[in-house]
Amino acid sequence: MIFSCGPGQEGRQSISEKFWRKDEYGCSYFKLTAPLFVNLKDINGTSRPTQVNGPVVFIASGDSFWGGEKAKNYRSKVIENPTYRALLGAAKSSQKVTRDYHHQFIEGCYFKGYEEIDGRQVMILQMSFGS
Repeated sequence: MIFSCGPGQEGRQSISEKFWRKDEYGCSYFKLTAPLFVNLKDINGTSRPTQVNGPVVFIASGDSFWGGEKAKNYRSKVIENPTYRALLGAAKSSQKVTRDYHHQFIEGCYFKGYEEIDGRQVMILQMSFGS
């Protein structure tokens, strides 16, 4: 699994530089210890990078084309205040379940909704992969 998460132009303007770096090619990437950010809509309906606080569950879809007939959907345990290291760990774990070893780049995640788990509102985040 290769980590390829970095803030876009808007994120570089609104997210503290203590959470991300630029490499020698000008590409930005989050530090693994940085808190996770996802794009959420504000009260005006504008999507903005927002720090994730509280419990989350990461999910990934199993696909028989990429993972064969034994591919299954992945669902992590509940993770409190996730970092990019937690996202990378969930991405690696998901490969064993989805059996998709073609998509080796974890590019981030996006908001899917909330579920009540053990009496708490838990954010559900769909992981996004590239090849």
